[in-house]
Amino acid sequence: MNPSSSSPGGWEEIEHDADIGLRVEAETEEALFRNAAHGMIGLLTDPTCVAPDRTRSITVEGADRESLLVGWLEDILWLFEVESFTPCSAGVVRLENGKASGQIRGERFDPRRHERRYAIKAVTWHNLEITRKDGVYSVSIIFDV
Repeated sequence: MNPSSSSPGGWEEIEHDADIGLRVEAETEEALFRNAAHGMIGLLTDPTCVAPDRTRSITVEGADRESLLVGWLEDILWLFEVESFTPCSAGVVRLENGKASGQIRGERFDPRRHERRYAIKAVTWHNLEITRKDGVYSVSIIFDV
């Protein structure tokens, strides 16, 4: 797994038919959201080539942790695709009262410096379930490409 500076665990890329996916682990649910964001960012671009010049705040609402995770990742994808904001990291995530909130650091997309890796169209619900075993939270996330 690619380590996250936020917590033990991290993420790894997994194959899924014509799509792409991530297997994400962390010691807390908040770290799981950060690790999932870092994993998706790594699928979108090379975060080491992105300057953390700007911060964008994200708050999503949902009925459960899975819907919050999908909303969180969809908002990051929206920033990348619609606002040309190239993310490099995810900050503090708070999960409370049916909301997830955090910050995304990055800069405006520059095609001379920023690689576009996978063209992710959507975060899917395919077998999406956050589980906890032996004190470790985990989830597999499939992206439509």
